Amino acid sequence: MLKTHRHLISTIVIAFLLCLSPLQVTANNAEWNTSGRVIAVSDIHGAFDEFVTLLTGARLIDDDGHWSGSSDHLVIVGDVLDRGAGSRDVLEMIMRLETEAKHAGGMVHLVLGNHEIMNLVGDLRYVAVAEYARYADVEDPEHRSAGLQKFKSLQSNKQVSAAVVMEEFKRLHPPGFFGHSQLFSAEGALGKWLLTRPVIIKVNDSVFVHGGLSLSMLGKSVDEINRLHHKVLREFVSSREYFVSKGIFGAATNFFDQPDLVKPLLENKNAQKTVTQKDQETAKRLINAYRSDIFASDSPTWYRGNIGCSAAIEKDRLRLHLEHLGARRLVVGHTPTPSRTIESRFNGMLVRVDTGILNSHYHGQPSATIIQGDKVTAYYPNSSDDNSISTQARRVGPRPGRINLTDMALEQVLSTAPILSNELQEDNSTLVTIDYEGRPIQARFTADQSKKRSSTSLPEVAAYRLDQHLGMEMIPVAVPRNVDGKSGVIRLDTDKLIDEDQRMTRRLGSSAWCSLKDQFNMMYAFDILLHNKGRQRNAMRYTSSDMRLILTDNENTLGVERGAPRYLKSAVVAVPAYLKSQLQQMDAQLLEDMLGDVLDAKRRKAILSRRNVLLKQSK
Repeated sequence: MLKTHRHLISTIVIAFLLCLSPLQVTANNAEWNTSGRVIAVSDIHGAFDEFVTLLTGARLIDDDGHWSGSSDHLVIVGDVLDRGAGSRDVLEMIMRLETEAKHAGGMVHLVLGNHEIMNLVGDLRYVAVAEYARYADVEDPEHRSAGLQKFKSLQSNKQVSAAVVMEEFKRLHPPGFFGHSQLFSAEGALGKWLLTRPVIIKVNDSVFVHGGLSLSMLGKSVDEINRLHHKVLREFVSSREYFVSKGIFGAATNFFDQPDLVKPLLENKNAQKTVTQKDQETAKRLINAYRSDIFASDSPTWYRGNIGCSAAIEKDRLRLHLEHLGARRLVVGHTPTPSRTIESRFNGMLVRVDTGILNSHYHGQPSATIIQGDKVTAYYPNSSDDNSISTQARRVGPRPGRINLTDMALEQVLSTAPILSNELQEDNSTLVTIDYEGRPIQARFTADQSKKRSSTSLPEVAAYRLDQHLGMEMIPVAVPRNVDGKSGVIRLDTDKLIDEDQRMTRRLGSSAWCSLKDQFNMMYAFDILLHNKGRQRNAMRYTSSDMRLILTDNENTLGVERGAPRYLKSAVVAVPAYLKSQLQQMDAQLLEDMLGDVLDAKRRKAILSRRNVLLKQSK
């Protein structure tokens, strides 16, 4: 019945929800304790049928879609909306289950994701046409007619025909658009409810937030984070709706354009309309809210550093967050795991629960994370996978096509897979084509340049292994191999990645998952350890999806020099506690075990001297 008649009951559900008085977010309803199970799901993105299957299999709802989870707590870690056609159905089901679960002694929590906030503030770039269509039943024809007149008025200064204006109106306002706008307004059933949802909650010893916790949130309590976000969010939503009602901009106006459209009001430069004091005050509120941290890349709904920064950068920061919040782990969504299974990081301090449930978009699978006492397990209704949580694997550097290999697996491929062809290049490296299960992989081979037959020097391999130990995650896989009778090192070809000159020219990096400032600091630390005489811009490469900094061309590093390279002699480098601990663990025996086959004793000894220099230069 649930799947067959869900469209017929939507109007009844909305009418019921309008009568509810939503709870205000306070410390008392953002922090909970329970003896039941805590079950987390994330990033549903309108995958209604998969959501129902998941909750049924996890014994949270019965066959009729009603709560059967007793005292369990269900936590949806953001992003119910956008991309998928069933987002309204999912959201209304969550709202209904919230009431049912509470009556049964359990709880249902929706933690706001960036897509919920986007729908509230008019950032509608990911709303699918099929999603809008689900709001056609509540769309008032008069609202559409009034919206058309306002749109025509806003386009009146453009030299375009009426037909072109009409086509643009239809494109920006598909059927159901105004129904969607109505329900997501501050007084609409969905908007009013969403404006009371937290961006962070704590259940037992687990903290749940959609994107992650950046340094900007360090030291703040759960209640403080929620209050900050709700204050700014309400100010933006009310200001935006004020200007839409006045015709300053339309309901479909791009979120990023809205501040520029109200700036003239502050200077009273709008010659066509009288500017009131309220107009100016509201414009100030909208602009200030727009500039606030809640829309920034390091906000709890957008931050990816917990999963995208290296252990050397991020592990200590997360530990400090958890200590301050009195928690054992942070549970996040937002970024689908590469394996499309639930993954953990930093010895379980971080749990990633977004496995790409909307298969048509993310090629993933439904999943739930079940936390009961000290035990954290995974549940996959459509898979025979076991219920253990895998560890986020190291993946540094390019991955050809859809070959999603971990670095450990890639080591094996580069070491042993058949070589199909090789071609000498102008820089004396050899472009090698490797056969991986019938698919070609491009790699680079560089012969060992050791002048003494008794000495082996493969600094690129040594740099990769050092990086593994230190947790910097900046050096791509490099392994020893013989090619055409020559010993040397082989690694994936990185020439097609963005280099530093291209990044600067294109002004890339503001959306890097890990801030470039933090990544550059790690590069300086590593270049001191390697004694890199000068990091060339073409040896700084970036993966385009996350702007991770990759350090290449390390064949001329790791010499016998004992101090920092000239360009870093006066540099003050931050060495976080985790990295400091890993550096201090290094001694002659560890380096011999790690690097004895690729670096001679003098070069290994020099690493320890430069390690001491780095620690002395650090802050």
